[in-house]
Amino acid sequence: MHRNEFSKDLAAAIAYRYFLRLIILPLYSGLPRVEQDLIFSPTPRGKRNVVISTNIAETSLTLEGVVYVDDSGFSKQQFYNPLIKEAFSCKEKKSS
Repeated sequence: MHRNEFSKDLAAAIAYRYFLRLIILPLYSGLPRVEQDLIFSPTPRGKRNVVISTNIAETSLTLEGVVYVDDSGFSKQQFYNPLIKEAFSCKEKKSS
C-alpha cells in the first residue's frame, strides 16, 4: 500500500468515526410533532446533535446549547403568476 493510499484510508476512517458521533435531526413545518420534539431531548454522552432546518423553523424557536449555525443563504419562495393562474416555488439566494 502506498503512503498516499494509506493517508486517504486513514482520513476516511477518521471522518466515518466522527460521523458516527452525529445525530442528524431534520426540522420543518410538515414534520410530525413527535419528531420535531426530538431536537429538545438531551444529547447522549459522546454524541452531537446536528439540526437541519428550514428558514421558517430557524427563526421561530430558540435552542439551548447551540454552538454553531451554518446558513446556506437560500430560501424557498412561493410566487403566484396571475397571467397563467398558477403558483410555483423556487430557491432564492438571500442577500446579505
